[in-house]
Amino acid sequence: MTPGQRFFMGVRKLGPDMRFVPELSARQAVRIAASQAVWRPAWRPAALALGQVFHSTLRWPGRYFLPDDQISVIMQGCYADIGRAVDSEDIRDACRDIDRLWGRQHHPAFWGSCIDQPLIWLVEQLETSA
Repeated sequence: MTPGQRFFMGVRKLGPDMRFVPELSARQAVRIAASQAVWRPAWRPAALALGQVFHSTLRWPGRYFLPDDQISVIMQGCYADIGRAVDSEDIRDACRDIDRLWGRQHHPAFWGSCIDQPLIWLVEQLETSA
């Protein structure tokens, strides 16, 4: 045991409580294509494209996300099965992939404004500013 480990023995880890991630991951993994019926038909392709980015870049087990899914949680990524948290480079890659799909580059302030929003907000922003 290192001196640092001895010093912090019995001290709760700092940072957010992420114990909910395995359950959230399991629920998200079983979503099926039919779950996308809740999206406005014109926005389904955008929701599916974003889902693919979140799946491949942020390691979510499924590709289907719902309008009320919180962007702050999505961007944390799903690392329950691999034991490694998503880092800021993964988030930048996801934003870059989304920009590429929509054919434009959004200012970092745009991405910062997304954090406290549900996914429907992002889809609406991307689709109405197209």
